Amino acid sequence: MQKLERASLIAEIVGAVAVVLSVGYLTLEVRRNTAAVESQTSQGLLEMANGRNELIATDVGLADLFLKASRDFEGLTPAERLRYRRWINSGLNIWEHAFYSHAAGTMDDDLWEGYDTSYMSIVCDRPSRAIWKEIASFFGSAFRAHVDGIGPEDCARTSLDVRSSVADASAREPTGLAAAALSDSGFTWVGSEAAGIRAWFPPGSYAHAHRDSLLARLAVALAADRALIGAPPLPGPIDVFFVASREEMAALAGHSVAGFADMASRAVFLVTNPEWRAFERHEIMHVVAASAWGAPAEGTAWLQEGLAQAADGSCGGFPNAVVATWLAERHGWIPLETMLSRFREQGDLRAYLQAAAFTDFLLARAGPESLRDLWRRGATPETDVAGRTLATWERAWPRSLSAPAAVGDRIDRIEAKGCG
Repeated sequence: MQKLERASLIAEIVGAVAVVLSVGYLTLEVRRNTAAVESQTSQGLLEMANGRNELIATDVGLADLFLKASRDFEGLTPAERLRYRRWINSGLNIWEHAFYSHAAGTMDDDLWEGYDTSYMSIVCDRPSRAIWKEIASFFGSAFRAHVDGIGPEDCARTSLDVRSSVADASAREPTGLAAAALSDSGFTWVGSEAAGIRAWFPPGSYAHAHRDSLLARLAVALAADRALIGAPPLPGPIDVFFVASREEMAALAGHSVAGFADMASRAVFLVTNPEWRAFERHEIMHVVAASAWGAPAEGTAWLQEGLAQAADGSCGGFPNAVVATWLAERHGWIPLETMLSRFREQGDLRAYLQAAAFTDFLLARAGPESLRDLWRRGATPETDVAGRTLATWERAWPRSLSAPAAVGDRIDRIEAKGCG
């Protein structure tokens, strides 16, 4: 009898342990599934926003219509009004999808704040507000209540007149190069805000016409860059300025480039036009990394640009590693010693892509903490990185790469135009 009781007790204990383990396993799986759903939600919304952005970027008539509606909504013809209504409807659909994703717990608070602040401009503009009143009944009741609850004070936060912004003597006032850009008499700016971002657009420009999708992209870029290296929130917003050409960039920031970041003032400058995409993830990463890891050591240009380009993720529509491999097949790999000591002397495209693919490899194998240490102290080929020398990692890295056969005209186009 005692043996039976003992066996019964042991069975109960084993059963209880099994239940605990099962619950723990299920909890872990739920967390994993939640993270996967959040990632899918973010990617889906980004594709929707980019699709809307691409539509207006490739359709000159639609861009003209958008600007005409902003200036003279009452002057739209019935056909123009219908087309404009469909355009506003598409933005509201993205906004509603983000709203219900956040309500369901599949979008985190920071990302939702970025989308909400960005798409709020739809109903803050008088023409779009009129369209909203016509089509509000097509949307869910909870989302309608959210949109109808947006008041003038909310709109004031998302559409800032540059004069009132510069006059605001708050702790969040732009500084350094950002303040200089806002006070430059050669430029006029209209601003909008998202989570951690203060974006500035020249009125009537291509960027201004696309400000809703660009603002959403900026919020996503900031969140993605922080996640890539595990960076904490920044101490203040990043000021992002959009210009139409390298000539305007040179006049504003002193550099004839497609993108520029001033880490000290947390200012980012981006060129975008119908023929050139903005590299927001690249330039924002410069600011995020400097804020999280401090000033970079001398001789880390390869890591600064490699990390920024790794954050961007692609070049000419292809993954960084693929383009880097194609370029190496044509020109060879740049030796590690040259990358470490003479990075800025190399051609930008080849050096940036090689650095990006190598940095991505180190991130995946050694982790962001190891890159942080390299960022702070610099590196030689013999520097220890997670128990192996940097030279050892560099020798192992090419074996991890694979790329489809290069097509000559693709490489020619990328080498001629760049990654935009």
